[in-house]
Amino acid sequence: MNLAEVKAWRDAAVADGWDIEPIYETESVETAARLGKEGFTAVVYARNRANRYDQSVCVWGPDRLSVKVPTVYDWDYIKSGLEHCEKCPTIGPTVGLAFANRVCPACRAKYEAQYAGSGWAY
Repeated sequence: MNLAEVKAWRDAAVADGWDIEPIYETESVETAARLGKEGFTAVVYARNRANRYDQSVCVWGPDRLSVKVPTVYDWDYIKSGLEHCEKCPTIGPTVGLAFANRVCPACRAKYEAQYAGSGWAY
């Protein structure tokens, strides 16, 4: 996402009832914010710099696994992300793989060996 999209996403989420707080004491919610709603957590970086991590939105579900983020804020899409595999188009029950990846059971079996010994495998 570009800076304008990130800011629009954050503002739409707050307008939709997400709580917002600064991540760091040295920055305002305008540049680095943590958002929460119904057990979901989002981290939004809206810094005016070129580094790709300075303009991003990441979302985790109540189960602490990542959720795909739509470019335009969409609460229903985010909630449905609890059942979207990150590795294939499967929609259904998901499980964790490595740090916070959300995958279907078949993809977990397929990719589990890649993360073995990494310290992140479940």
